[in-house]
Amino acid sequence: MAPYHCFPGKDPRIVYEELLDATMIVDCHTHLGEDKDGMHQAIPELVRVMNKHKVDRAVAFPFNMPGPGRGFHKANGIIAKAYESHKDRLIPFMRLDPHSPACMKEMQERLDQGFRGIKLHPRAQSFSIDEEIAFNIYDAAQDNDIPIIIHTGLMRRMKIGDALTNIIKEFPKLKIILAHGAYVDIVRVVYSLKGAHNILFDTSVAPIYDIYELIYTVGPDRVVYGSDTPYGHMASALEAVVDIALSLHLPKEKIDMILGQNILEWVGP
Repeated sequence: MAPYHCFPGKDPRIVYEELLDATMIVDCHTHLGEDKDGMHQAIPELVRVMNKHKVDRAVAFPFNMPGPGRGFHKANGIIAKAYESHKDRLIPFMRLDPHSPACMKEMQERLDQGFRGIKLHPRAQSFSIDEEIAFNIYDAAQDNDIPIIIHTGLMRRMKIGDALTNIIKEFPKLKIILAHGAYVDIVRVVYSLKGAHNILFDTSVAPIYDIYELIYTVGPDRVVYGSDTPYGHMASALEAVVDIALSLHLPKEKIDMILGQNILEWVGP
């Protein structure tokens, strides 16, 4: 951990621990269940990691383990069950595949259960973010005022800035969280969407120089902390965000926004 020049003479580890103790921390990008690639995480594991690293709450959604008809009914059920037993710690997001015939039925069922948002993974589910096949999901999310977190790491189509601009024009009130900070096309995305206040950038597994660029360019009111656990490491992801924020001399209230307040404004308490 680098010295924090805004706290001269103070041990950076003490500064870091004091800041975490005084902040509501929400990890906006975690997984529960099992993935086709063999990765897995159950609710006891997630809560243990959260407790260890002083993370108060977490947005949780399924891994990539679709069931019959390309649907995520079973996987979303794992999230629903975990939420029932940990309502004070989890913020449930459903995972959907726009190709699934039962997609909109699944969405309504999970909304009725109190799910707060949607996870879409264009590469894993083989669609482009501006394909019309996803428009029913965008429209329903906009009508229900719930955010969609969209994978913007490695993509089928790497240049996504224009596609996102088109989506915002078509759905001007849709709340979008760009997972991994849109690092595949970050320059184009940041400058084309700089004034779009219905876009948040999550920091999960984004390169540290891209996280710096996001906080510096779009501002702390548009960035949210995420880890992508268990693929990413919750503690190192958190430390990277805090280290960058302090190196930019952000005041405590701005750091609070990144670490939890921004996402809670969108999903509720």
